[in-house]
Amino acid sequence: MVPTNGMSTTRSMITLNNQRILVVAAHPDDEVLGCGGLLKINAANGGRSRVLFLGEGSSCRSRTSTTNDIERAVAERQEAAKKAAKLLGGHEVVFGDLACGRFHSSPRIETNHVIESNVDEFNPSIVLTHSNNDVNLDHKAAYESTLMALRPVSSNARVHTLATFEVMSSTEWNTDCPFQPNLFVPMSEGHLETKIEAMNCYATELRPFPFPRSPEGIRAYCTFRGMQVGQKYAEAFHIIRSVVI
Repeated sequence: MVPTNGMSTTRSMITLNNQRILVVAAHPDDEVLGCGGLLKINAANGGRSRVLFLGEGSSCRSRTSTTNDIERAVAERQEAAKKAAKLLGGHEVVFGDLACGRFHSSPRIETNHVIESNVDEFNPSIVLTHSNNDVNLDHKAAYESTLMALRPVSSNARVHTLATFEVMSSTEWNTDCPFQPNLFVPMSEGHLETKIEAMNCYATELRPFPFPRSPEGIRAYCTFRGMQVGQKYAEAFHIIRSVVI
C-alpha cells in the first residue's frame, strides 16, 4: 500500500502480508469495483478475507417482476459473487438480506449487530467499507453502520485500519464532495485483468463504455489512480483511522 499526505511508511501499516480483511459491502459487485485488486493481492500474500454483503442488490430494479423473478435474480447475483470470489483468491462471502435501495428503512441497530458479529467471528485486522461521499444511499448506510460497529473500544482492538473504498458509477458521481483518497494499492497488469474478469461475473451490472462499470471504464479508472502515485494501475482508499502497530 502507498500512503500519501505525509503518512508514515511503517511496514506493518502498508503491507498486505497475512492480513485478515473484512469488507462490508452493500451489494454483490461492490467488492470487485471497490477493492478487487486488494483482495487478490492479499490472498496471494497469505492473507484471508471475508466479504459481508449487507443487501441483495437486485429487488429495487424489479418494479413489475414477480416474487419468483426477484428471488431468481438474487440467487444469480449470489452465484456471481461466489464465482468472483474464486477468481480473487477464494475469500469468504456472507450474504445479508437487506432490501436493495431501502437500507435506511431497516432498524440500524440490527445492521450494526450483523457487522459486529462478523467482526467478532472473523477477527479482522483491516476493515473496508463504502465512502460516505457516495450518491447511493445504501452505500452511505453501510458506511454509517460500519463506523458505529467499529467504535474504537477494546473489543475492536485488533482492527488497526478502517478505510473506505470507491465504487465506480456511484462514488465519483458526487461532484460536490468528491472522494479524496489517501491510500493506494498498486496493481500489476495481471491484477487488473483479474479484477475485470471478476467483474465480468456480474454480467447484469455491466454497461457499454463510457459507462464506468465496463472493462474500459475499470481500466481507465485504475490507470488514473495509478498515475496519482506514480504506478501503472492502482485502487484508491480513504483511511478513516489507522494505528501503527
